[in-house]
Amino acid sequence: MEKNTIIPNENLAVRKIGKWDNSFVRIFMEAEEPWEIEVVKRALRNPNTALWVAYFDEKPIGFLYCLMDGNVCRGNYVLVSKQHRNIGAGRTLTYHYVRWCKERGIRTVFHWPDGEHPEKIYYDAGFRYVETISAGRAVYID
Repeated sequence: MEKNTIIPNENLAVRKIGKWDNSFVRIFMEAEEPWEIEVVKRALRNPNTALWVAYFDEKPIGFLYCLMDGNVCRGNYVLVSKQHRNIGAGRTLTYHYVRWCKERGIRTVFHWPDGEHPEKIYYDAGFRYVETISAGRAVYID
């Protein structure tokens, strides 16, 4: 992994979270992606999931979560409420995620960018293109 050149937005607080908090619902609702709520709740039940939440004025505005398997970490999803996009929340979350991986010696880190903007964020974070893998959607039921 190359050097992480992202400069995080100092007006945002980012916290690594261990359990679901209903205040996170606002992120999904404001991003108009409520169907992802149950996906993230379920992911948090897995001890190999890590979640970071970005806060602005003590209110949650975005998150990033990943799944670890040994020394491999896969960033699964980044979501920022529409009202708080373009202030560096996604970049700041990615900065903390990459720093956390590096501090733990995790050398294989990957993410699936969805469009040009996220792709630039991941490049600035030190990710480099290796290959394109077509991935489908997973559906879980209890």
